Amino acid sequence: MIKRCSSFQVMLALLTAGMLSFCLYALVFREIPQGNRDILIGLTGALGMSGWAAILQFEFGSSRGSQAKDETISALSKPPPA
Repeated sequence: MIKRCSSFQVMLALLTAGMLSFCLYALVFREIPQGNRDILIGLTGALGMSGWAAILQFEFGSSRGSQAKDETISALSKPPPA
């Protein structure tokens, strides 16, 4: 399993902030046709409230620590090489 360091968390947070900022900027400062505006509003909501929120909760929440704990227990329970 690939270990992710804190630089991954920083990159993920910056990517999320950048994408949400772009969507909000487009909604506020750009003239967007009504049909496209509705799509952009839906995209912004889906991006901010569901998909990325779940990823951020895992990366910054207790699930990451729980995963590290499980890996440590698994490594400790293996018999030493003979």
